[in-house]
Amino acid sequence: MKELDNEHFISSKKSAQLQRPYLLTTMAFLLFLFINALLPSLLNGFTDPITLHWTDWWNNALAEEVYHSRLDHPVFGKRIVTLSVLYFLHNYLHLPLAFSFLLINCTLFLGCSILLFNLSRTITGIDHPLSVFLFFWLCFSVLFAFLGRINTYDEPFQYFFLLLALLFFVKKIWWGVMLCFTIGLFTRETSILFLPFFLGNQYRLSPRWWKVAITIMPLGLFILFYFHGKSANPGIDFLVERRFLAWQENFKDFSRTSETLFSLFMVLGIPLQVVRWIISKCELSRGRRAWISWAFGITLFNTVIVLAAGLAREARLFALPLLLLWPILPLAGRSFAKYLENSVKNWSYREWSIVVVISLGTSLFLYQPSMEGTGWVYRGYLFGYLMFFLMMEKVIESR
Repeated sequence: MKELDNEHFISSKKSAQLQRPYLLTTMAFLLFLFINALLPSLLNGFTDPITLHWTDWWNNALAEEVYHSRLDHPVFGKRIVTLSVLYFLHNYLHLPLAFSFLLINCTLFLGCSILLFNLSRTITGIDHPLSVFLFFWLCFSVLFAFLGRINTYDEPFQYFFLLLALLFFVKKIWWGVMLCFTIGLFTRETSILFLPFFLGNQYRLSPRWWKVAITIMPLGLFILFYFHGKSANPGIDFLVERRFLAWQENFKDFSRTSETLFSLFMVLGIPLQVVRWIISKCELSRGRRAWISWAFGITLFNTVIVLAAGLAREARLFALPLLLLWPILPLAGRSFAKYLENSVKNWSYREWSIVVVISLGTSLFLYQPSMEGTGWVYRGYLFGYLMFFLMMEKVIESR
């Protein structure tokens, strides 16, 4: 009887552990949905003042306007995956574009969180890397994905297929890598940043020219598609006239420079701090060190491109390398949380005062978001984010 009770206890414990990831991601998703549905966003057509009218989620004029403007755009119109799925839902299932957009993106973000959990579990060897959900859902560009200036559109599909490609990669299913990477590339052209990662690892595992050629086939197909047809010349003109001059907008005055730098910080600051802890305190295998090196390389390259050729206030542009960083962050483990807790407990009133004053002063005076109402939400996020960052810095330096 005692053995049966023990077996029942173990079974119940395992069942609870299996349910926890889905419970956590559901709670985080509801927070994400509440914020993006309550505040003026792409989901409700930037309704002002704040409202929770479900009719705005079902249908609004902005969704139609954005869809058709992107469809006719020489560059955005080439991002065919999101537009094609919206077209199918709208024209064949007769769903309004606003609700179709909400349905697609919310489903994909949920899918991304589950893929991240499984990818992290495979890479780190941790059975339940639950912290990956916190890093994902509380990321600035995810939590406020559809609010002003961030304006997420194609990224959920891009994240989903690139994460699927990475999961296929760690499981050594190469046809799956190529298929998902190709779809990710046609979803958004910045997926090309992951080609060196897949190409370098394919050559390392099997240095045969024909396999390398197969790996770069998605790039060839994409170039043929991107620069073919009537929209090729306008697309090149857009890149020359807008993209290559974006740095001037990013750094034209103090306000824009501030928004640029803090957008970068709020996306990458804490993840890079955690990786710094992992490198200095954890014993890493050769494969994990290589993964981190690739992540740093793509982060650096992507950051330079965004600062030079993208509107940096659209913070989501900085987040693409996090697809490689998020899965490894649970390696910091409970030891980091324990050190952080113990360090904070021993802080003096003076230390707390310094952190609060720095965080408050930075968020109120140095950070200059170009949104008025929503900008105060971003300031509040920066205040909490910077406080946590400074706590982490204290822990890392003390160890």
